[in-house]
Formats: sequence, structure tokens, C-alpha cells
Amino acid sequence: MQPTDDKPKEDRKTTPTSMLIKGDRAMSIAFILPVSIFVGYGIGWFVDSRLGTKYWSLVGLLIGIVAGFVDMIRQIRATK
Repeated sequence: MQPTDDKPKEDRKTTPTSMLIKGDRAMSIAFILPVSIFVGYGIGWFVDSRLGTKYWSLVGLLIGIVAGFVDMIRQIRATK
């Protein structure tokens, strides 16, 4: 026999476990954007240092920004 849940649906959404899951998702969204920018810039800087150029770090930075926003939007849409 399974226990019945007498709580309304609204109360079940605010359990401590669900709040931890939401907090975890929010932290991962906030973490992705700066990390992707840093990684994109780092790759661009590495290519610049190897090739002796000066523009790949900017290209890597822009790619990192775009990738960070795309992933952030994907995660926000997945939480709905």
C-alpha cells in the first residue's frame, strides 16, 4: 500500500529537496557564462601566442560569450 499525499500540489513544489535542485540549477547557470568566456579567451590567447597574432583572443572571447549565452538559454528553457 502506497502512502497518500494529502498536501496540495502547491506545497509539494516547495519541499527542501526541490529547493536544492532549483538552487543547483541556478548556480550552474551562473557558473557557465563566466567559465565559457574565460575558456574562449584562453584558447584565443593560446592561439595568439603560438601564431604571433593579436586578434584570436578577441575571436575566442566573442565565441565564449556566444556559447555561454546559448547554453544559459538552453538551461533556462529546460527548467520550465
